[in-house]
Amino acid sequence: MKFYRLDPSHVGLTLINDATAHLDLLGLSEKLRPQDCVVLARWDAAAQLGRVEALGIVLELTTDRTSAKIRWRLAEITLRPNPGGRQFWAKEKGWFRFADDVVRRYALVDLYAEYFLDLSGFDFSAPPPPAPRGVGTSENSIPGFVYVIRSDHGFKIGKTVNMKNRTRIFEVKLPFPISIEHYAWFEDYSRAEKSFHSTYHTKRLEGE
Repeated sequence: MKFYRLDPSHVGLTLINDATAHLDLLGLSEKLRPQDCVVLARWDAAAQLGRVEALGIVLELTTDRTSAKIRWRLAEITLRPNPGGRQFWAKEKGWFRFADDVVRRYALVDLYAEYFLDLSGFDFSAPPPPAPRGVGTSENSIPGFVYVIRSDHGFKIGKTVNMKNRTRIFEVKLPFPISIEHYAWFEDYSRAEKSFHSTYHTKRLEGE
């Protein structure tokens, strides 16, 4: 599974939620394989941000590989590339592949798991292992929620970019009842979650 960014201004695409459409992908379809992921996102040069409009999963490609059938889910997500990554967003090419470390930093596997929870045949349960990390900076921050859930087994601190979809995951995947005790928005949700885990490390139980 690979992740690509596609500029919507290059394809003239009008989307509705959960739409499936064949799309000529500016040569990108030559790279794509079924189950690859396409992030439809515009580059906001003034803010130096990527503005995600939809997340897509490739279902199939035409025989001549000139277009792809993609399932889309509308999304409003902001991605903040580091200085080295901004050059790729600004290029006229209209698409690029996200490097593996960028996939991890943007938590794209987690995002797709939330937005495509009900799509059978796709397994997002095992994200790639994290790369070695130093001290985070504002350039690498991703905004999102940190939450605390309670069950008979104790408390769990976690993070998500979409509380509604994460709650749906809890309802489907957890074999025991839980309650959401609290959640809050942070400009850098990874750093916030890490700080809470550090604060309460003496209370940690085995596993989750």
